[in-house]
Amino acid sequence: MLSLVVALGVFGGLFGVWQVLLPDLKLELDLSDGQLGAVLTTGFLATFPAMWLASRAIDSVGTQRVIIVTGLVLGLAFVAFWSLPAVTPLTIVLLVFFAASGAYDIAINRAAIDLERHLRRQVLTQLHAAFSLGAAGGAVVAGTIRATAADPFPVAYLIVPPAVLLAMALVARRGVVAAPARLPDDRPAAQTRLLTTPLVFLLSAVTLLATLSEGALETWSAIYLRLALDMPVAVGVLGVVAFHAAMGAGRLASGRIIWRFGRPATLAAAGLLVAIAMPATLAVSEPAPTIVGLLFVALGLSVMFPIGISLAGDRERGGSGAVASAVIGVGYAGFLIGPALIGGIAELASLRVALLTVAVAGLVALWVAVVGLRGRSSSTPAGVS
Repeated sequence: MLSLVVALGVFGGLFGVWQVLLPDLKLELDLSDGQLGAVLTTGFLATFPAMWLASRAIDSVGTQRVIIVTGLVLGLAFVAFWSLPAVTPLTIVLLVFFAASGAYDIAINRAAIDLERHLRRQVLTQLHAAFSLGAAGGAVVAGTIRATAADPFPVAYLIVPPAVLLAMALVARRGVVAAPARLPDDRPAAQTRLLTTPLVFLLSAVTLLATLSEGALETWSAIYLRLALDMPVAVGVLGVVAFHAAMGAGRLASGRIIWRFGRPATLAAAGLLVAIAMPATLAVSEPAPTIVGLLFVALGLSVMFPIGISLAGDRERGGSGAVASAVIGVGYAGFLIGPALIGGIAELASLRVALLTVAVAGLVALWVAVVGLRGRSSSTPAGVS
């Protein structure tokens, strides 16, 4: 448990640094919203073959080794990313960065699902809280660097590699719960068939929209606050910190809520909160209500992805992770679609209009929880419904 918490926390911290400094990179390269979205989407294209290879590698060499190797590549790519401030080399490094990120995410979530099944209690939301709180911490550090350093990019090189090395050393020393052996239903063709079943299709839609929404706010919230609303740098940093802190708090608190009300009811409440809070946030232009609105949106989004893959994990035959891996893979398409979708809509209309897609995601999650999951039951880990 400790090694996964640290590994996810460092993973989140890395992205917290990235999100705070992204507006500065956008200004330095003089990119429009559409151009930035296209560059990010190009980078995300590398995630899908990387995730497929990661799933195969987990079966061959184990989850622990995949986490360590992809984590080290992720840290190295991050350093190279900030040292290449030009569009073409940036795009190339982003391909490596997001490929490593996708493979790492598959491995870490497979390890988390295996741990949840081993402990027979719900731990995915708590583990994902480590990512969110790590991202909040990374955003605070990056914001401090941004406020005190003349050139914030080189300083980022100094804080990321040691943290990544520490996390990977801990994973190497303490290990993770071993993944079950591959079953016939784990083959890629079988995973594709699994995705066509109605319930798994609905859960895949939830995870896709959850990652699209998370990615939209992680990538664009600081840009929206600083550049679209012309707020100070400190407010942009505070928005990122508040978003991730609320995501972490929501995931930590969700364990008790899920235990009391069950996962479908929790998912329904989360979708409703997002559907209401996102338009309300975009309707105001003052710092305080905007930050408060982002807090409520983050609380709703915090449980959508973990609940989606946790419910998918219940649909396993033999518990080998095939369904969950397939749903995680579909979920990652949200990170691929999101930047181009938000950037494209922002180019045609405005960033405020583009971010309304998050409210649509909330409505879909609400519908899936209330209508799509009605009458569908399965075996679940102890204490989880």
